[in-house]
Amino acid sequence: MSLNPKLFAHGMPAPFLNELFVFASDGIEFQIDNIPRLGEVQAKGTIYLSNIRMVFVAKNPRDNFIAFDIPLVCNAHPSCFRLPDSVGNILYVSNLSDFLSKLFKLE
Repeated sequence: MSLNPKLFAHGMPAPFLNELFVFASDGIEFQIDNIPRLGEVQAKGTIYLSNIRMVFVAKNPRDNFIAFDIPLVCNAHPSCFRLPDSVGNILYVSNLSDFLSKLFKLE
């Protein structure tokens, strides 16, 4: 996880080598705590999903909080992407592994 990853001027995350952003959803409410020097942060914004990570970008940055990077750590197998209902509802998919399997034609 990373606080304030690199973004383009229009707010989309700058991709890593071989990274492909495949989905974005606006109007997301994001909350995280225990961030050094910031404590708890709540913000609304956009979440971007790639083949490597999810990146939340705040609509109205404040208190040095602009974005937050959440890696999708696994061995690139779709079974790693099972989400709790609360996360699936945010992304409008009930099973992210099925979504990614179809998108990337993973077996």
